[in-house]
Amino acid sequence: MITASRVFAQNDSGVECRFWSKPFVRTFPLRGGYKLKLTHIEPAKEIGCRAAILSPKGESVFTDEEWDISLHAKDIDIDGDGRVDLILRDYSGGAHCCWTYWIITPSKRPALRKKIENERHIDFEDLNHNGTIVWIALDGSFDYFDGLCHACTPFPELYLKMLGDRVIDISPQYLSHYDDEIKAARFKLIHEHLEDFIAARNEQQMYSAGSNVKPLVLTVVLAYLYSGREQQAWKALDEMWPRFDRQRIKRLILKT
Repeated sequence: MITASRVFAQNDSGVECRFWSKPFVRTFPLRGGYKLKLTHIEPAKEIGCRAAILSPKGESVFTDEEWDISLHAKDIDIDGDGRVDLILRDYSGGAHCCWTYWIITPSKRPALRKKIENERHIDFEDLNHNGTIVWIALDGSFDYFDGLCHACTPFPELYLKMLGDRVIDISPQYLSHYDDEIKAARFKLIHEHLEDFIAARNEQQMYSAGSNVKPLVLTVVLAYLYSGREQQAWKALDEMWPRFDRQRIKRLILKT
């Protein structure tokens, strides 16, 4: 897991509208004379908050309604085009679901650049300290993968960046982060019943080997796969997954 500080979220903490808050209307200044207007309305069944980006003339250039809305980042150039961007984060409510991120350039028309939905958080950081904003996302499509609980799921990390209006995968540039994850998972497997798991001949025997083995093995496989090392991913699967189930789990990983 990445441990670098989430500087953007920290800088803008408190600029938020929570579903259970009391009704209010607040306005927050943005660069270039733009403003973010957050309105907490009397909660309906699924909607409690409304956000609007206002131009210097008071015109609305973007609006959004959701259970929970917060300003995730502002005054950043997320795609390197020289214009100031901001990121709004929506939360739809529920036990583990779901987040929507709106990438907005107030000075462009249309102001909305990109909408990203995920079952997990996304962070935006200048990882290389060169002004390039990297998106760090946990791939939410693996939630409850192959019967695992939400807390047990090994969500693989993705490293992305925005180029124009496209989002491109730059995960192979961060091999050291994946290697740290692989190393940590392999170390934990030393204290688990990996041999029993590998020797299993049916699902019951896999389960009997311990609940931690399966997600740890998947962590290793997915880290190799998401960092662009497919051969090593399948090699690790062959070495650490029960023979009777290898083809099924491989197909499921690729399908997910």
